[in-house]
Amino acid sequence: IPSWFFLAAALVCVLASIAFFARSATKPAVALAVIATGMLAGFHYAIRYVERGPHHVAKVVSSREVVHIYGTVSDWPDLRANYTEYPVDLDSIETDRMRYVDGRLILKVNDTTTALQRGDRVEFYGRIYFINPLHIEHNSYLRRLNHRGVCGTVYLPTLLNVLVDRRPQ
Repeated sequence: IPSWFFLAAALVCVLASIAFFARSATKPAVALAVIATGMLAGFHYAIRYVERGPHHVAKVVSSREVVHIYGTVSDWPDLRANYTEYPVDLDSIETDRMRYVDGRLILKVNDTTTALQRGDRVEFYGRIYFINPLHIEHNSYLRRLNHRGVCGTVYLPTLLNVLVDRRPQ
């Protein structure tokens, strides 16, 4: 369902709730206010996780090409047994030209290191493997990534090819 439907339904419910409240019918007014709140939550969810804007990385890059990625590490590293995960908020991507993009990806490095920290600006080359929307419902890990706003994963063998800029902004 598109996000505008949720917003329009919430607006109709709020107006109807105000009309019922003006007639001193509190039960239908409260019920419509609760439905309007649910519709606003649906609108927020659709905007945040379902619909992607015109500058989203999935609309700019195909998953087959290696691109130059610029971004900021948005959270602390997640150390696993054989690898480390870094969430990266994207700034821009360079393919044939520089493009400003929105989106978040997970940088997986085959090393247990905390060399990158939250707030570090990074740039590296990699291939983005996007999350397939058909597999989200059947895989709890992909569902968790989708709820965190992650659209794909980049795999690197080591952090030696990642340039880090730690200067204050």
